Amino acid sequence: FAPGVRSYCASVLMMTHLAVCWGEARGTLSPECARALRDAVRALPDVLLEAMPRLLQESRAAAKMLEESANFEFIGAGPSYFSGWFGMAKILETLGSPAAACNSEDWFHMQYFTKELSGTSTCVLTHGTGLASRREEELLHHAKTMGRKIWAVTDGRFLF
Repeated sequence: FAPGVRSYCASVLMMTHLAVCWGEARGTLSPECARALRDAVRALPDVLLEAMPRLLQESRAAAKMLEESANFEFIGAGPSYFSGWFGMAKILETLGSPAAACNSEDWFHMQYFTKELSGTSTCVLTHGTGLASRREEELLHHAKTMGRKIWAVTDGRFLF
């Protein structure tokens, strides 16, 4: 749907496979564990096909909610921080709109103080069970209280 998505996915899959091979070669992954990881990666297309109808429905609902947004910020910690950078790049490439990526803890020290919020949407990318999930849940609460247009991409459950 956007430039670079296929090559990005292919690169992530290749790097994952390379990491599994290195882990197995160095002895930090048992052959059984390496096989299980390879099987999990091999199963991803089927998982995606099954999830795609729900993902499309949720994406369309998010797009409708955000259609008036002029600026976008993507927030995350750990691996989700890098997903935020990818999201920022896709907004710039597809919409040509201003976008930023921010570490979730840094958001509290910088973006929390932004006064002009009209037209800005805040996306929090989080693992609902990750180490930063409590802080990100707090971030979602504060962003909503500030009047920001917020949305989350997560494998967890947030009440906000």
